[in-house]
Amino acid sequence: MCVTPAGKTVIVPVACRNCCHIRAKKAAFFTLFYQSKTVSSQLLFLPICRQGRIWSFDLRELGVQIPWIGSPTTAAATSLKLAGPALYGSYAAVDFNRDSSMAAKEFAAKYEAAYTSAPDVFASWAYDAVHVLALAINNAQSLDAQKIREAILSVKGYPGAEGT
Repeated sequence: MCVTPAGKTVIVPVACRNCCHIRAKKAAFFTLFYQSKTVSSQLLFLPICRQGRIWSFDLRELGVQIPWIGSPTTAAATSLKLAGPALYGSYAAVDFNRDSSMAAKEFAAKYEAAYTSAPDVFASWAYDAVHVLALAINNAQSLDAQKIREAILSVKGYPGAEGT
């Protein structure tokens, strides 16, 4: 927990690495949830991975109604679909914005045509990764791992769905 210069209390978990894989940490998160209610917090910061949709239910079930900030997973299509209203009032830092560039708009249109749903950050990550890999293989003119690695590292200014 910390207090910002403006005097606002923010609850911040000290360690949430691998929280998806360690069930014992759930008790620590419940403690944070209860703290957020008892110290009149204005914000809860939970940079967590796949568990975001589960934690969102837990937060609401415990009566925690303050806004919380999560990882890009918080705004992923699957999380939004599964958690629904439990995510209302939450925020997430995301990498993909369909209106950020022409490449993003083109990717979003292709994705929606193929899958009849809006793309999220995970779709754009994979899309850009595969395209950078293909570009590197073409530039390396080889399937040798070291040459491909060097070609990937030399890619500069690639106009991807996530930006350059």
